[in-house]
Amino acid sequence: MATGGRGPGDDFWYSPIDTLTTAGVRVGSDSALRVSTVWACVSLLSDTMASLPLWVYQRRGDDQRERDNQHPISRLLHTRPNNSMTAVEFRGMLSAHELLTGNGYAVKQFGAGSRRYPEQLIPIPPANVTLQRLADGALRYGIRDNRGNTTYYLADEMLHVRGLTLDGVTGV
Repeated sequence: MATGGRGPGDDFWYSPIDTLTTAGVRVGSDSALRVSTVWACVSLLSDTMASLPLWVYQRRGDDQRERDNQHPISRLLHTRPNNSMTAVEFRGMLSAHELLTGNGYAVKQFGAGSRRYPEQLIPIPPANVTLQRLADGALRYGIRDNRGNTTYYLADEMLHVRGLTLDGVTGV
């Protein structure tokens, strides 16, 4: 390997995305999107993923399924995941987050009456999320708000879209 080059095991590749380069320039998702090629690639892929149909199916016997438009999750995934976004906007945002950071996150917001199905999916910027594995093996997500306060959620309270993963927990 040439001197000054970065090998596959170099810590540089596993450091946070928003880091200083050797030239002293800070590079992260926002600055990467200012490069027209990065913008075009992320836009094309996330828009394509967002436009694909996403249906909920119910199993009907062995190897048979039927689309279930009445399922409560169907509305969230196909029509309106929350009060401020369409399903296409939401899926596009989660795809862009996954492409740029390896992970897309949304908090499942449950209604007062039931915790069986969420009423809304609220997207969270990946930079605001920390992930921990608890002693019992369960995953816990820490969500930092704009004031620096952290709220913790268990895995069943989160939607986590992972990209390529080396540990089965977080995307790279």
